[in-house]
Amino acid sequence: MRLQVPPVAFKMPEYSAPDFNSEPFATAPDATLKPVLKDGVAPEGFMTHLVPGTDVAPMLLRV
Repeated sequence: MRLQVPPVAFKMPEYSAPDFNSEPFATAPDATLKPVLKDGVAPEGFMTHLVPGTDVAPMLLRV
């Protein structure tokens, strides 16, 4: 016997760009660039605020 799952309606949310002149963006520090010392290995401290594979929020970098 096969379980029948009804389709779920999905609507993609509309993108709303952040206001980079307001907090916390206005006083955010600039991104720091570091050399890669070995292929396939990120520099120490790279994306330390994220756990790989668990964050779906957009990444905003100030450069």
